[in-house]
Amino acid sequence: MDHLPARRVVLGQLLAGATCSPALAQVDPWGPAAHSRPAGQPAPPPQRLRPPPGGVTRFLGMFDGTPRYESIPNPAHSHQDSVASRLLPVYLHNNTPVGAGDYSPVLEGPGGGGLAYWDYLVRYWEQYPNAKEREGHVPKLGRVHLGIAESMFEHGWSPPAGVKATLERQAQAISQAVMAHPYIQRSEGVVTAATATYLRRRDQSGTEVYGMQVRFGFGKLRPDAQQAADGRWEGNLPGPAVLRVNTNFVSRDWSSAGFYRGVEVLGNRAPLFKSMNRPLWAPEFRGGQGPMIRNPEMFDPARAKTDIQVMEIENSSQRFVGGSRTAPDTDIARSVAAAFSTDWKGLIDRLNSPGAPRAQ
Repeated sequence: MDHLPARRVVLGQLLAGATCSPALAQVDPWGPAAHSRPAGQPAPPPQRLRPPPGGVTRFLGMFDGTPRYESIPNPAHSHQDSVASRLLPVYLHNNTPVGAGDYSPVLEGPGGGGLAYWDYLVRYWEQYPNAKEREGHVPKLGRVHLGIAESMFEHGWSPPAGVKATLERQAQAISQAVMAHPYIQRSEGVVTAATATYLRRRDQSGTEVYGMQVRFGFGKLRPDAQQAADGRWEGNLPGPAVLRVNTNFVSRDWSSAGFYRGVEVLGNRAPLFKSMNRPLWAPEFRGGQGPMIRNPEMFDPARAKTDIQVMEIENSSQRFVGGSRTAPDTDIARSVAAAFSTDWKGLIDRLNSPGAPRAQ
């Protein structure tokens, strides 16, 4: 499913997520007191959810910034981690988190029609940015490696000194944007680190640009993890939770899965942003005939080579989310939330050269 026929990309406007109500604001000893989208950005339109067929588990209250719901009546059916965590309301008729599974919002626009199965995880962290561990767990805050732990170059190539400085500045800003989320800072039981690989790319017309891949790894703590002097824990196992931010290249020939909150999603898990008027895909023949292929004149040669003309956020973790099984406090859920909640559009605009086209 990773190699589907390509479609012409028509990217809509980014719509911001809802901010938290004052009643949910909590003092957070491990990070910012609150996290929301930049002020002044509009809230997303109401999600098109099917009406729930029956009752849901009862809300018990907020405990140190964390919502708690009653257990489902029949514990034998609580085989899903999302249900067992009691962090989410659950439909009583099928033990599915509210707004998840078949009740997820529909992806809209060209290529749409599928379901945004990850939406309930994104909404959870938007509503409860200061949530802690689930009841009964012993909190162990994993190490968060602020900035880039290391950087590498494409094999056989390293950028000129001035270009390298610009790419490093971009990589640090991308890293900090993800690490700033409270749910990443409070990655209980999870170690978070970012590495960067700097690349150069040419389209078929010969226009060369510089880009990178910033890779965020979210590893679960090992049983023998050690506590550092600052109280954080180190020693993690590699896991499926990986977030890759790709600038000036698209990793695969994804097809469009539709729009989620006004943002184009490729391959059903990769948000896409552009600061260029040129499409990613074009007909093979100039007359408009033939199959859609990667645009041979994708990049604008008049712009700075380090401008971010396209950014893809590839979340390999989302394939493990499924319809509703993943609890929001897992490493996978945190990486999915970061992919769809970070202000990528604003970040691109801040990093590009003065006068560059605005990201869309």
